[in-house]
Amino acid sequence: MHARTGREKVPIMLAKMNVPNALFLVLGFVLLSLACGTGGDAPPERHVEAELALDEFGNSEVFEFVIPEQTRSMTVIAEGAADQLLGISSLMLGDGEDLVNVDVDSPLGEEMRERYFVLQNGQMPGNLSQSIRLGTFSHVYPYAPGLDLVPGRAEIRLASTALAGTIKLRILMPEDDGATALHLNLIRVAASDPEYNSDELVEELDSLLGPAGIDVVVDEFVQVIDVERATISDFFEPQEMPTSQSAALALWGREQVASDALNVFIVDSLPFGVGGLALGTPGPPDPESYYFGVLSRFNSNSAQLARVTAHELAHFLALQHVENRDLAGTVTADPIADTEPGQDNLMEQGRLLTPGQSFALARSALLTLE
Repeated sequence: MHARTGREKVPIMLAKMNVPNALFLVLGFVLLSLACGTGGDAPPERHVEAELALDEFGNSEVFEFVIPEQTRSMTVIAEGAADQLLGISSLMLGDGEDLVNVDVDSPLGEEMRERYFVLQNGQMPGNLSQSIRLGTFSHVYPYAPGLDLVPGRAEIRLASTALAGTIKLRILMPEDDGATALHLNLIRVAASDPEYNSDELVEELDSLLGPAGIDVVVDEFVQVIDVERATISDFFEPQEMPTSQSAALALWGREQVASDALNVFIVDSLPFGVGGLALGTPGPPDPESYYFGVLSRFNSNSAQLARVTAHELAHFLALQHVENRDLAGTVTADPIADTEPGQDNLMEQGRLLTPGQSFALARSALLTLE
């Protein structure tokens, strides 16, 4: 109604002016529009950040932001102290529904510690499928088909085991532009001169991730002889800590390459029974983070090495195991409806990915157009 009335008034106003005055007004409007860069409001930012204060319950203040149209996903990165567990306590999109639905007027820290350190399932309380994390927390939404990233105004609150201080928040909202390229740096860390065929590994990675619509691109291939870093002897459940050897390796690896691509470390040795590690489920798409990378134990069989590496890459981008069992024996299925145990799935011991898993992988902010 208002728009129609506005359009009707324009000719009346111009009719009362002489032509030079009317042209002057129109010209002024055009110049003002060019100076502003748009004819109206600027589009919402796709990368926002803030420093949020914590209350006495360990919940942050509310942060409001805008999700642009045609957004692929929303990646939340929260950073605090290395001994601080972090998660999301409230997330409301344009439809006004709280996707987490926990009591933000009481402390969540005790339950977060129980789930992380005692049960070792690492799942945050509430309805949102998210992995509690020490030091740096990451979350990608949507993480399964059927979840809508509603454009428009949104708000978020973070939860922490700390009851004072601040948390640094970043939100990345890449455009839904059909990006499929996953850029990697392959860093082989060995105690002695390694024999290693990176071309075979990349070929095998393509065969595993290609059907999910992901194109593997290797930016740099580096081989480093380093006796100490070639062996990773510590391992933590449910996820690695900021003080772990693998997190230290991730920081060291940043100095070995010029590219901001995701670093894949192929080491001589990992703890018994561990073939690979992802420094996040999902991990932060931040080359400066101590959680930026995945690790695989070297295997001369390229097909086996690629399967483990693809499994860890899928963790870092989006995916959980098809099923997880915590120390109490409770089994939790992943949040994707079309996965089930025993179907040769990459997130078990197999090689296949479902359409639902492919959807989740395609949401990653790490993917680029070329």
